[in-house]
Amino acid sequence: MNSFGRHLKFTSFGESHGKAIGVVIDNYPSGIKIDYEYINFLLKQRQGGSAFSTPRKEEEKINIISGVFNDISTGAPICVMVENTNIKSKDYDKILRPSHADISYFAKYEIYDYLGGGRSSARESLARVIAGAFADFILKEVNIRTYASLCAVGKISVDGFAFSEEEYINAQKRQINALNHDIMCEAFKDEILKAKANNDSIGSVVSVGAFGVMAGLGEPLYDKLDARIASAFMGFNAVKAVEIGLGSKISTLNASYANEKFEKIYNEKIIKQKSSIFNNNKNSNFISFSKIDKNKNLYLKTRNNFSGGINGGISNGETIYVKSYFKPTPSIFKEQNVFDFDLKLKKHSLVGRHDPCVGVRACVVLKAMMSFILADYLLLNTSAKISNIKKIYKGE
Repeated sequence: MNSFGRHLKFTSFGESHGKAIGVVIDNYPSGIKIDYEYINFLLKQRQGGSAFSTPRKEEEKINIISGVFNDISTGAPICVMVENTNIKSKDYDKILRPSHADISYFAKYEIYDYLGGGRSSARESLARVIAGAFADFILKEVNIRTYASLCAVGKISVDGFAFSEEEYINAQKRQINALNHDIMCEAFKDEILKAKANNDSIGSVVSVGAFGVMAGLGEPLYDKLDARIASAFMGFNAVKAVEIGLGSKISTLNASYANEKFEKIYNEKIIKQKSSIFNNNKNSNFISFSKIDKNKNLYLKTRNNFSGGINGGISNGETIYVKSYFKPTPSIFKEQNVFDFDLKLKKHSLVGRHDPCVGVRACVVLKAMMSFILADYLLLNTSAKISNIKKIYKGE
């Protein structure tokens, strides 16, 4: 399958060493301003060329073929292409590499483009980032923000899962997009460079957070929000596990502790106000709430958010937190056992340009997929209640 989404959909095309990578986005609403600088900003995060990623650095010049007129979406299918200009196909032999998709693709298709991994290459993720950028333009209208940052490299890990929006923003300002603080970032960098110097690679964990998500997004039973997230994230190269909220650790708890401790439910942002009652207290701010209107967007505040913002497969109004666990990049510069296309075993040392740590460039891809999923459910949700339909067609 090369398409993703139920209402808002995208289809990617192209191979790692082919002429171009592209994406077609369907059912995209008309009337949305397209910010080219923002698209390029996200694509730059996915680019290689640093000491902590693949040396392959493409120009990533986007070419919007259709669906946009005078920088505004028209409602027609949006087609975007990016040419591959920095390829080195001579680096790739006709072999089946260990822990790659090579054997799987060979068994399924036999004839396929193996150069740079072809269709299974992380180069395809370029299409996902572009689709996610367009999704962000939709989310911006309702103030939903998504982020993704490294929270572990090898055995060095940041504690916890519920990071603040400020922590994600600060992470993006560092040389590699790493949570916690500058010291942790340096530790992550050291681990990556150590593996690289040994002609090896190392695994990592990426934390994704979605802020401002109202309660009610997702579908019950067979298209749950957390199931779609897990499916999309597991569908990305090198991801071997996904956790929502507290994740696997919740299985060690009693419900009396694991159950959400409700604190507040509200319609808009939490408003902090000063009160003369607490003038003698250093913490003189208290949170006040206006009357709750059940017909408006609902948001939730819990003490721990162990559920990661999702209950019953539907968003509960809390921040959504997800962790994705990446295996080490299988392309390493050490002699390994491989098969040739006659399925004969032999020794081989790889050449080429490869990431010493997938997670460094994967952050923006997971952010993009989270954005696209939320935008899709946002559009699907317009028909969830008759009151929504009446608002559109009767203005009620």
